[in-house]
Amino acid sequence: MNEMYKQYGKPYYEKNKESILKKQHDYYFENRKRIIQRNVLWAKKNEPKRLVYMRQYREMNNGKIKQSQRDYGIKNREKLGRYQKNRARRLKKEAVKLKGGKCEICGYCRCLGVLEFHHKNKEEKERSGDWMKNDFDFNKVVLLCSNCHQELHFGGNYNEPN
Repeated sequence: MNEMYKQYGKPYYEKNKESILKKQHDYYFENRKRIIQRNVLWAKKNEPKRLVYMRQYREMNNGKIKQSQRDYGIKNREKLGRYQKNRARRLKKEAVKLKGGKCEICGYCRCLGVLEFHHKNKEEKERSGDWMKNDFDFNKVVLLCSNCHQELHFGGNYNEPN
């Protein structure tokens, strides 16, 4: 396309736009595997250069990128909501599995939605990270069911777990 555009100029391109785009489309689908392999090899070989390009592009087009993200979010609100909910469930399931899969006080394990994380030390709560962002320190929390968690916060008659 660029060669045709440079050689014949804008009038030629505008006049023959459909056929040019069809040729490009056909060429891509005929040579898709080769093109993808070439791009992957280039990206591996030029990783530092690629990161610089990406950073420069983001700096130059920051407003466009943010607007595009906003537009996508507005158009696909339901789809994004489902994706985030499914991701949260999957990550919680993994986190619960890491902590043993049951309440550390009563042993409840029937419903994933009932299990919650309780911070052992309130001061370390901010520094333990966000389990949704995979930077969570699981040594600073215990896994409890909702009942045990509320009793612990509002005065239960048993000892706090280790």
